[in-house]
Amino acid sequence: MGKKDRKHKQSSAASKGSVAPENCMSDPKSNKILEELFLKCVLNQKKLDLEYHKELWELLRQLERAQGPSKLDRLPLREECLGGFLAWLDKGGLQREGVEVVKIPEKGWGLRATIPYQMNAHILEIHSKFMLIAASVKDGPLAKIQSAEILRIFQEMPHVLLALLLMNELSVEDSLWEPYIKFLPRTYTLPLYFTPEDMTYLTGSPSQGDCINQVRTIASLYCNFHRLLRSCDGIQDLPIISSGFKFKDFFWAVSTVMSRQNKIVINKEKKTLAPALIPLWDLCNHSHGQISTDFDPDKSVCVCYAQRDYASGDEITIFYGPRSNFDLLCYSGFVFTDNSFDYVLIRLGLSTSEKILCQKRKSLLEKIEIPCSGMFRVMKNQNHFVGETLAFVRIFVASAEELEMLSQRDGGELRTLLLNPMDCVSKDNEMKTYDFLSKRCSLLLRPYQTTIEEDSRLLSSKDGHLSEEARQAVLLRRCEKSILTVASADASKKVKALTE
Repeated sequence: MGKKDRKHKQSSAASKGSVAPENCMSDPKSNKILEELFLKCVLNQKKLDLEYHKELWELLRQLERAQGPSKLDRLPLREECLGGFLAWLDKGGLQREGVEVVKIPEKGWGLRATIPYQMNAHILEIHSKFMLIAASVKDGPLAKIQSAEILRIFQEMPHVLLALLLMNELSVEDSLWEPYIKFLPRTYTLPLYFTPEDMTYLTGSPSQGDCINQVRTIASLYCNFHRLLRSCDGIQDLPIISSGFKFKDFFWAVSTVMSRQNKIVINKEKKTLAPALIPLWDLCNHSHGQISTDFDPDKSVCVCYAQRDYASGDEITIFYGPRSNFDLLCYSGFVFTDNSFDYVLIRLGLSTSEKILCQKRKSLLEKIEIPCSGMFRVMKNQNHFVGETLAFVRIFVASAEELEMLSQRDGGELRTLLLNPMDCVSKDNEMKTYDFLSKRCSLLLRPYQTTIEEDSRLLSSKDGHLSEEARQAVLLRRCEKSILTVASADASKKVKALTE
């Protein structure tokens, strides 16, 4: 769903002929590496640089070799599983006339119309019997897990429950979802799969630390689950346990859920939602448009409508929602270059050098419910600085007299004034605001090691030395630089216009 699928490569563990036992949860060598990995995750939470990522990467590769071939390694090539997947859908009674599963250039697998569709026309209807749903633990295949801490994690993060359900089904012989699982991607272009070399292409980007943090977070989660599951009684016959609960399968299951899940209604009266994997629908790639997917709780079906007119032969796409390219890369594995909803996050915070003025600024921000420090958006669209970003900086640069004037207003009046780009505190405040924003955006461009033009030449090069992950990283940093460059220039023009 919106990702570039790569050819399945045999793991380094498998290629080196590892002879680790199938159930390696008690293997001393693996568990020693796990302990080192867990400490590396929990004791270095603020060290999110390339050196740290390389250390994580190397520990994960050591763990892969120690654990031996995973269930994922034993799957056939994805292309060989298409026929079985379609036969499974047909046997279950899913009506798929009018669509076909095909490879889309530069996108991987997707759906294509075989007949014309008008906008809002019904395209697909997928019953919940085809879906893998994280509804509850007690009624599912993982019911034997009674650890209070694990159940708490499942309650707070149902998508993690869905990932473990998928991982369990991967290990089940003749699973109901076997044809679907076999046709899922074998790997993803999420930051979880970035090699140390891939990650270098985000040098200078504010996104690099967040991408490394994703690896740290999921690695830490795996270590924690491995520890908790080892201490559980009576679960040794669960497929997820008997197959060794290997990290490669865990990373794959988490990545599958992050990039393909959708929430469905499991209790109409209570309006209870649960994450689910929806076969066939999850092959739809992304394009801008309108939300065109709905869930009918009365019929227990996911309904996909045409978000625009489609001619026969057109790719059928859905809109993933108004998300930044960083979010799309982290959770779907791709960058959408024509993303009108894109933005860059910049860190802003109050200065404590002037305690009295700082306290007044803090009080104003609290009154309009804006944090005193945090990440604020610089938008791609023509109104780069709107809402909370604009309000924060207007307060940040306000003089003592302006702060006193603003403090006389209530929260509603303040929000109306400060969040509106068409209004202003004063001409002087507006000049200071946009001058600050122009310089801040320009400052954030300095750490990048390449220009936008150099990125474009690298992407258009035909020598093929860029991995797909690296290509997505270059696309992301180019989008970020473009936003910051244009925003800085536009803010500078605003200052010039105010001085005339």
